[in-house]
Amino acid sequence: MIRVSHSTSCVPVMDLYRPIYLSFDALRSAFRSQPVEPLKDPGKIMVKDQWIFVSERLRGIHIIDNRDPSSPQDIAFIQVPGNIDLAMKGDILYADSFVDLVAIDVANPAEAFVTGRLENIYPNEPLFQEETFWSEPIDPSRGVVVGRELVSSGGGCGDGFSDVHNSGCSGGGTHASRPAAASPADQSTGVNGSLARITIVHDHLYLLAGSSLKTVSIIDPEHPAYMNALELGLDIETLYPYKEALFVGGQTGVQIIDISAPEQPTFTSRFQHAWQCDPVVVSGDTGYVTLRAGGRCGLGMNRLDILDLSDLSAPALLKSYSLNDPYGLAIDANTLFVADGAFGFQVFDAQDPLNLVEIGLFQNRPARDIILHAGRAHVIGPEGLDQYDYSVLDHIILLSHVPAVE
Repeated sequence: MIRVSHSTSCVPVMDLYRPIYLSFDALRSAFRSQPVEPLKDPGKIMVKDQWIFVSERLRGIHIIDNRDPSSPQDIAFIQVPGNIDLAMKGDILYADSFVDLVAIDVANPAEAFVTGRLENIYPNEPLFQEETFWSEPIDPSRGVVVGRELVSSGGGCGDGFSDVHNSGCSGGGTHASRPAAASPADQSTGVNGSLARITIVHDHLYLLAGSSLKTVSIIDPEHPAYMNALELGLDIETLYPYKEALFVGGQTGVQIIDISAPEQPTFTSRFQHAWQCDPVVVSGDTGYVTLRAGGRCGLGMNRLDILDLSDLSAPALLKSYSLNDPYGLAIDANTLFVADGAFGFQVFDAQDPLNLVEIGLFQNRPARDIILHAGRAHVIGPEGLDQYDYSVLDHIILLSHVPAVE
C-alpha cells in the first residue's frame, strides 16, 4: 500500500475497484469446445490452410471455415479464458490462457481438446486496458484477476491523503497489450499478424511474457516443453520471425534476436526510437515499422519508419512516412499493407521503399491488423473481419465481411 500526501487543498478522488478472482483450478478446468458464437470483441487473428482463427479477447477462439472466402462460415468456438494470442503447427493450436500456454488439438474443430499445458509461463498480472486503481493489493495466490468491482466512486475532493494499490494501467503494458506477412517457409505452421506475441519457427515456439522472450520446444507438438528465457525489457510488444532472426517490436525500439541456434536465442542489436507502439515486418534487407502515439503509446508523430537491415548488427533508419493512426502491417514481395486504425488501411507499392507509391486507400471499416495469404488480405478490426482479393493490385475487391455484434 502507498499512502500519498498531497499539498493542495483539493485533491481529486479516484474510482477504486476490488479485484474479482478466478482460481487456478477453475481456470484450468474451464476449457470448452462450444457451439458457434458471433464475434463481439475480436482481437488477434491467424490463418492456416482453409481455417481462420480469431481470438475473442480474454474469452476464447473462433474457428472459421474459409474454403469459400466469399462466404466464410464460423463453425466452432473454443472457450479459453484469458486468451489474447495464438499460433499453430500441424493440428495443434497454441493459445495463452492468462498465466498458462495451452496446446489444443483442433483436427476436429467441433471437438477440440487440450493435449498439454505449460503452467505459469506468463506473469500473473491483470489484463485490463483501462487505468485501474485498486482498493486492496492484488493477491496472486488467489488466482487470476478476471474482473473488477467498483467499491467507491471518484469525483470531488479528498483530504489530501489516499491509500492506493497498484495504481496506473493494471496490465503494465506488457502481457496486457499483447494486443502479417506472406506465408512462412514452414507450411505446417499458421500465419500470424504483425501484432502477434507468439510465433513458431520449425520445432520451437517463441513468446513474449512480461519482460522476457521465452523459448518452448514443440518437437513433441502435443506436449510443449519450456526451455529458457532471454530478458529484453518491459516495453516489448510484438514478435516477427524472418529467416534466422526474431524482430521484437517495443515501445522504445526494435530488438533483433539471433535464432540460428533455435534453442538458445541471443541478442544481436537494437534500433531505438522515442516511446511509441511499434509492430515490425521484414522483407529482404528492409524493415517496416509503424509508430503510433497517444495514451500508453506516448507522444510523437504517427508514422511508418523504413529500416536498413542489410547489417543486422547495425539497423539504420532510411526514411519515415506520415500516417494517421497506425497499427499492424503486412508485406508480400513488393506490396505493403498498413492498418491505419480508424482510417481503414492503405496499400503501397514498395518496390522502392524510399519512394512508396500508394495503390489504394480503403476506409470501409477501422483496421487493426492484416494477414496476407494466398492472394487475400485478411483485415481485422473492432467491427469484424474483412477479406480482400489483391491478386490484381489495381482492382482490389472486398470478398466478405464477418461482422462483430454489439
